[in-house]
Amino acid sequence: MVSENGSCCRCCFSFIFTMGLTALFMWLSLRTSNPSCSIKDIYIPTLNMTLKDTKNTTIYIHMRLDNGNKDKGIYYDAVSLNLSTFPTPLTLIREPS
Repeated sequence: MVSENGSCCRCCFSFIFTMGLTALFMWLSLRTSNPSCSIKDIYIPTLNMTLKDTKNTTIYIHMRLDNGNKDKGIYYDAVSLNLSTFPTPLTLIREPS
């Protein structure tokens, strides 16, 4: 009878140990990380004085979208980004003399 109890404990321990390892490997393989977005380069032709074109309102932004997930995650096509400006009154702040 003693050998049967030892066999049962060994079986339960090996089952729990195997399930723990399985859960660990599944958690490591299924966890995801957030994608990152960064701006690599910005070019504003209006600020380039050699062009002498003040009517060009184009802004070029080179962005990098990085998906750190190797086999799963977010897939995207070309991204279009529109920027708008709203006129605001210019206020001058004077320091007291």
